[in-house]
Order: sequence, then C-alpha cells, then structure tokens
Amino acid sequence: MRPTRREFLKLVGAGAAWMMLGGCAQPPAQVTPTPTTPPTTPKVTKELKLGYVAFRAGPAAAFGEPAHRAIDMMVERINAAGGVAGAKIKGIHEEEGSTSDTVEKFKKLCLEDKVDVIMGLNSTANSMAAAPVAEENSTLFIACQARIPYVTWKDPEDPSKGVMDWVFKANNSAVAHAVQAAWLLKEFAPDAKVVGQIHPDYAWGYDNYNYFSAAIKKLMPDVELLDPLYPKLFTPDYTPYITELVNSKPDYIFTSLWGSDTTRFIDQLIPYGLLKGTGGNTLLCAYWDFYVVTGREIPVFGHVQQSSQKGIAYPVKPEDFDPDWEWLIKEFKSRFGQFPQSGAFDAGDALNFWVAGINKAYEEKGEFPTNDDIRDALENLGSYKSFGEVGIVRKEDHRVLWGAAPGVVSKAPSDDPLQRPYVHDPALLVTAEQTEPPALTDPIEWINSW
Repeated sequence: MRPTRREFLKLVGAGAAWMMLGGCAQPPAQVTPTPTTPPTTPKVTKELKLGYVAFRAGPAAAFGEPAHRAIDMMVERINAAGGVAGAKIKGIHEEEGSTSDTVEKFKKLCLEDKVDVIMGLNSTANSMAAAPVAEENSTLFIACQARIPYVTWKDPEDPSKGVMDWVFKANNSAVAHAVQAAWLLKEFAPDAKVVGQIHPDYAWGYDNYNYFSAAIKKLMPDVELLDPLYPKLFTPDYTPYITELVNSKPDYIFTSLWGSDTTRFIDQLIPYGLLKGTGGNTLLCAYWDFYVVTGREIPVFGHVQQSSQKGIAYPVKPEDFDPDWEWLIKEFKSRFGQFPQSGAFDAGDALNFWVAGINKAYEEKGEFPTNDDIRDALENLGSYKSFGEVGIVRKEDHRVLWGAAPGVVSKAPSDDPLQRPYVHDPALLVTAEQTEPPALTDPIEWINSW
C-alpha cells in the first residue's frame, strides 16, 4: 500500500530529515526533440532566479551535493554563452533539512527571493510537503531527485483529481527503479528460484518492495519471494539481516538501500561468501555507484544495478558519447576530484527542461516570456534533449519520461577515454513504457494489468 500524505508527514523529525531518496536513457528513435534555440537573441535585462534545495551535509549529501555542484557548473556555462533567451541565471542554493524547515525555505524562495523556479529535493516527505507551497504561490517547482511517482498529483491518494498547475517531475521514479530490478532478474538470472529483498524501513523501501514484488509475480510467477527485511535507516550492523539472507540462500537479492547503507551492507555481506565473485552464486541488485561517490573502489564486479535516466555507466563506446554528457563528467572530475553521482544528472535534466521551456515560450511569444508563459510551454513541450537523451514530456501528469540502461556493473575498458571506475556492460535497454505507468494511474494497478 502507498503511504498517505499524512503518513509521510509522520516521518518528520531529526532522523527522518535525511531519509527519503527516491537513481542512460534510450528514448524511442522516432521522436524528434523540440528545438531549444530561439531564432534570435533578445536584448533583455531580466535576471532569472533559480532556487535549488537539496542536502549538502550529512549522510544524504552523497545525493544532494553533486546536484548543487552540477547546477553551478551548468549555470556558469549557460551564462558564459549569453544566458537563456538573453537573460542570465542566478542560482540560489538552500540546504534541505527537516520537513518543516524545508517548507519554510520554500516560502522564503517564493515570497522573499521571488525565484522563477525551484528545483531539487532529496526527501520524499519534504517533496510532498513543499510541492503545495510552490503551487499556492504560483512558483514553478521541478522535482528532480526524490523519486515519488505521484508528487505532481493534487491528491496522492486520488489521481482522478488531476495534477497541480505549477509542479513538474523531471526524473524517473521509484516504479522505474523497482521494475528495472525485476527486468534485470529476468534477464541476468532467469533460472533463479528464490529471491530476497532488503529495503530501508520507510516509504521509499516499502514502495520498492511493493512495485518489485508485483512485477516479479508477472514476469516470473514461479519465483519464491522471501519476506522483506526492513532495517532502520543508517543501521550500523546488518548481521541479523545478513544471517537471515545467508540461511535462505536466495539466488537474487534486490535492495534499495542507498548511500552509506549500501556500502556498509555490502561490506558486511561479502565475508559470508554468498555473492557471486566471493565464493557464492547470489546476484545482488544494488546501488553500487555509492562506492564511487564515497571515493572507494567497487569491491566485486559482475552484479547488477538499477539506473537513473542518465549517469556515468552508459554508453560504453566513445563513439556513442554525447558532448554535453562528456563535458559534465570531465568538468566535474576536474573541479571536484570525483565522478558525478546520478544526482548531478538529475539536476542537469531539470535545468535543461526549464531552459527548453523558456526558449519555446520565447519563440512563440516573440519577447521574453512570463512565468505563466514558461509554465504553459513546459506543459506543451512534447520532448526535449538532455545529455544526448530525449525526455518525453507528458502533459497529463507533468512528468518527463525516460528510458534507462541498467545493467551489469563491469570494469570500464582499459582504453576508456573518461577513465570511469565502472560501466554497465552488458546493459539492458528499457523504455519508459516498460518501466513507468500511464498518466494518473496507480502503479500497482498498472503492473497487475501486464
């Protein structure tokens, strides 16, 4: 069952502030993206204000800080090229915190800073509470990190009530990640008989369990699904959970643990010899990229990973590299000494979405557009290009839909020009139609209809 808005808000507190994360697209080949360059550049003095809100400290910074950095890099690049339709962008950064604190920061951005757009938010609870603030103040909010499939809905429990006017979502959702994990099981462990799951004990974990389990029952109905394990967020010792997994001997484990929880769980699991590459036969589907974010080497290759719409792992061949994607990876590595985590691409996709909407509105109006014009342009954008992929903009629920390339976490080729720590090879190319429900549709109902 999906938690209600009230249940989300019950999660607010000192510990809950960190906990809601919502993680190559392969769009349909026939789609032609909407042009994003206006025919002429107007002379304007307007300054566009962009507010970005995400964690910058603490355990969730591994997801939030790369996004803040990517926004600064891309805004700097856009401004150096003349801005958007002649207007320069000013970035205003805010630290995400507790839900009540985040709501107040949204009010400040709307009423005091008078920003033109707000982006970001790592937390599920924060996103659900802050989105109505943007709506009430007619301020554009592009949710782009937490992976709630229903953040744009007026009522998360009743999709028939439609969507909010000023709230859009630019990244793929928890449904996509869980369904990807199911497709990875079918593709890379087709003979699996027993499947285990371990997820964080809150809404993100519950959603992943529900969506994945429903998908497996459709894709591989003969598989035995073990009861889920739900450790508390940032559990220091996973021994009780690992012991249960080892005794069950699953052929496949799916986990939505993130950040330091991912690496700590895997570190503690490896000595038991359960996983492939460590003496066992179990395939683990996990966010292996958090090893890279924390500056560590991936301890064992050959396992599988869900995918955001874009990241560093795909494409593999240099001839398939997109120039903007390659620039972000190189520039990020040069400035910060590390590769960008998927949160950087999430933020970049949101920024490119907004820019495409501004340019479309300017083309149609012939002068610099109002925020109402931009909102309308985003809703009717149809598609846009970001880091070499095409996002399909679904008007009905203000979602941007992407394909993805989850796959096997493998060492990058020795001659990889970016010297990446890993790639998805082979990758499983999935479309948005395979991984995301239709507009304003309950995800479980959609999966059950397969």
